[in-house]
Amino acid sequence: MEVAEKLQLLNHRPVTAVEIQLMVEESEERLTEEQIEALLHTVTSVLPAGPDAEHKTNTNYDGTMDEEDPA
Repeated sequence: MEVAEKLQLLNHRPVTAVEIQLMVEESEERLTEEQIEALLHTVTSVLPAGPDAEHKTNTNYDGTMDEEDPA
């Protein structure tokens, strides 16, 4: 993998094969399905959740944010 591709994986922490395909140029030719699955497993088990992970969990399906309970 190219250095730029590795940096993208570290910065974006992909959780799906589609995300890897978007980050790795010609991934269909360069990586097997097994390699992609292994890469996903490594990223999710070794790297901490990204800074936007909390934002994703607090966003509803319609894109609105949950309001915090003032109590």
